[in-house]
Amino acid sequence: MFKDAVVIFKKELKNIFKEKRTIFSLFFLPLLLMPLIFTSIGYVSQLQEKDAEERVYNIVIENIEDSEFLSILDRSLNFKVVDQYSPEEDLKIVFPNNFNPGDKASIKVFYNSNSTKNQHAFDVIRNSISEYENYLTDKKLSSYNLSLNKLNTLSIEEVDTAPEEAKGNFFLSVLIPYMILIYVFSGAMSIALDTTAGEKERGSLASLLVNQVSRTSIAMGKVMYVVFSGLLNAISSFAGLVLAFSLNSLLFGSGEMGSIQIFSLSNIIALLVSLLALAGIAASLFVYLGSLAKNLQQASGYISPIYILVIVAGVVTMQMDTTKNLVIYFIPVINSIFSLKDILLNQMSILSFSISIIVNVGFISLLIYATSKLFNTEKILNTVS
Repeated sequence: MFKDAVVIFKKELKNIFKEKRTIFSLFFLPLLLMPLIFTSIGYVSQLQEKDAEERVYNIVIENIEDSEFLSILDRSLNFKVVDQYSPEEDLKIVFPNNFNPGDKASIKVFYNSNSTKNQHAFDVIRNSISEYENYLTDKKLSSYNLSLNKLNTLSIEEVDTAPEEAKGNFFLSVLIPYMILIYVFSGAMSIALDTTAGEKERGSLASLLVNQVSRTSIAMGKVMYVVFSGLLNAISSFAGLVLAFSLNSLLFGSGEMGSIQIFSLSNIIALLVSLLALAGIAASLFVYLGSLAKNLQQASGYISPIYILVIVAGVVTMQMDTTKNLVIYFIPVINSIFSLKDILLNQMSILSFSISIIVNVGFISLLIYATSKLFNTEKILNTVS
């Protein structure tokens, strides 16, 4: 049976390599697209940050004449004091009437939150007011032969307990599982539809079913074909992301979007196994739904809600931390997301990873069994006339 399934798998695989556009969009496009997207994001972010720092802001300042405040603000922000205030473009700092330096006061800062540049200026103004407050407090304390430093008895020493090889990978653990999830399911969707409902419409499925090959083997071969294609697409997407972050690190320096650690061999193997299981779920699910449908339009109707649920699952879990709750690892697809997070943060547990793989393999087997049962009935040939 498996030998026949391999024959079907090879037959389906030839369809990919016949079309150069399919090869490019499936394997090479993610490898090129990911670096382009994230390098562009990094470049634009750098330009916006530089523009915000170099811009001269118009600021209206009311009810204060202390030059020290302006001096503190001038150290961090390029600005000029103006009399006329435009709510859309300018900023406004209002001290209370008859304010005397050292008085307890509430200071209003007006800014347009829809402007990223105004948001940057507001952050600088807020920090400057805090620094000015420290200056006034220190000045007031000096009359009592005290200083702010003497009153500050506590200090914070930051100690990062994250594994050394996982430091700087938090952003990757948020983004990569989501991106891989989307690419695996979107890649499997188009291929699965073509090899099931698409063949029904073209009439090629009927001729395949009359061959001296068991229909179970045909179903397995088609699932293997979609799994293989989805896996290559996922690996290409992941490689593109690694390349993207490496380029960001070289061009813009290390930071939230600019670092990635080299994976150990065990992590790479675990990553490939997780990708294979995720690709297997997407392939077996879409092949089954595509086999149920009478044509491509109906198949799209079956698959679209599933794809939307997958996107929702990816978005919901993006900001979630890794968990020790084993119940999560009994949920197909969700367990793959958390397994990928564990691997990227070097926090993988053998128990949770094993549960995830066993559950996913069981789910894939169930879908393959359902597909093979469907292929062994005449319902598989149902099409719209």
